[in-house]
Amino acid sequence: MVELLIFLAILAMISGLVLPLLFTASQTRYQQATVAAVEQNGAQAMQDILSRVRSAETITSPLPTKSGSYLVLQTSSGAQSPIIIGMQSGSLILIEHALQRPLTSPEVGVTSFFVRNTSAATNRQSVVISFKLARATRQSTGPDTYERYFETAVALFVDDQITPTGCTCTLPTCTAPSTVNWQICDVGVCTAKSASLKCP
Repeated sequence: MVELLIFLAILAMISGLVLPLLFTASQTRYQQATVAAVEQNGAQAMQDILSRVRSAETITSPLPTKSGSYLVLQTSSGAQSPIIIGMQSGSLILIEHALQRPLTSPEVGVTSFFVRNTSAATNRQSVVISFKLARATRQSTGPDTYERYFETAVALFVDDQITPTGCTCTLPTCTAPSTVNWQICDVGVCTAKSASLKCP
């Protein structure tokens, strides 16, 4: 009987030492995964945005020296124009012509997206793009959030080679508080499209 009590006492002591270590290790792994998810999503989203901006011919929104919550680009090909990038329900959204897809995964949340047109002239167009990503973490004191701010300035590689489409479609507009309307050229006819995006 004495031996059993001694064994139980030793087991309790070992458990008291080991369980906190296991909990701390699990918490550390989750925090590391959280940081990695935010960093990877932000880097990939910024890379996708930069490639679209650099290949565009014109920034149509926001106007030069102005700022806004979404970006509109015109490309040299009517099959891709317009390109619209904005924020929708906690995600970054890319619209190309009539196709729409998220730039960020559901495991992270987008808390802000901001665009500033810094173009000095029509042949020297540039833009500053910034956004913030966040993901909840588990702390010993309760839930917390890891946030990361991403910002970059990028210039367009304009070559003035826009392919005529035979359409005179209107430029994208914002219907406050959260709808962007645009038109696409389809076999010489302008077709209306719309999407839910934070604007203006």
